[in-house]
Amino acid sequence: VNVEKTKMVVFRKGIKLPKHCTWLYDSKPIEVVNSFNYLGVNLFYNGKFVKAQLIISSQGRKCMFNILNICNKNSLNIEAKLNVFDSYVSPVLNYGCEIWGFR
Repeated sequence: VNVEKTKMVVFRKGIKLPKHCTWLYDSKPIEVVNSFNYLGVNLFYNGKFVKAQLIISSQGRKCMFNILNICNKNSLNIEAKLNVFDSYVSPVLNYGCEIWGFR
């Protein structure tokens, strides 16, 4: 394990961590962070996915407008546009939904 690249998120409910609280691996301190991007899903210290959902929706919006721009330039019909949406935008929006789920 490369301790210099290792990060740790301590999941908690709004409680600040004590400054003297450190975690060690092989006698070396591990950096504690409030959020971490794991496999494309942002995990936050409070265990909520509101910020992660905002990030995912922003990524989906960017993808949708890029694809819509291409579809309009190529004069695709609505059925073709929906197929493109299902193929390219929907996976971006649904990525990680097994974790963050519905509210």
